[in-house]
Amino acid sequence: MAQAKKKRRRNRNDPDRAEKAAQRAEALRRDREEKAAAAAAAERRAAIGKRIRSLLVPALVGIGVIAAGYLVFKPAPEVDDVQQPPAIESTIEVLAAGETFDYGTPTPTNGPYRDGDATCGVSTEPVALEDAVAALRVGAVVLWHQEGDTTTAAALAALAGEYESHVVVSPNPDITDTVVATSWNRLLAYDTPGDGVAEFLDTYRDRGDQNGDCPIG
Repeated sequence: MAQAKKKRRRNRNDPDRAEKAAQRAEALRRDREEKAAAAAAAERRAAIGKRIRSLLVPALVGIGVIAAGYLVFKPAPEVDDVQQPPAIESTIEVLAAGETFDYGTPTPTNGPYRDGDATCGVSTEPVALEDAVAALRVGAVVLWHQEGDTTTAAALAALAGEYESHVVVSPNPDITDTVVATSWNRLLAYDTPGDGVAEFLDTYRDRGDQNGDCPIG
């Protein structure tokens, strides 16, 4: 029988073996470096994300507060060129039945008012200023027209008929403008009854000193 061939042992100093060992070590080193770099990148992304969230949440809360505040305190709309007469100073707030007051203007927008329920509607006789202010106080719009101007009176009466409440139409012997529209602390004169009076009504009805009924009788 032939003698079995002896397995050749590779010399520890074999260049091929040393090179392969070096390649394995290099591969392991690169793998460790890549894993370390990936872990560091993930840690940086997590830190950045956390920082963004810490800044974003307060910002969103702040925006929400600002938006809510704007909705709550949003300024009411105004008509162009509307006047805001100053408050009429008086030690009297409520007038007794039959009591009068000198407002210093034929078209007051605030001041002492007549006690009792306000009445709105179209009148062919001049409405007492004290009653007009009482209507303004609960959110009515008073439309004054020149006494004897039947055309304007008819147009304003037709306009008032489009609303269920909070509109007063009355002649006023002391005005020179065709129409003077008044609401609580607001006033605007018009050359014609169709020249934006409806806009004044839509803007200032129900914007009195307090809420209250004023049905059109």
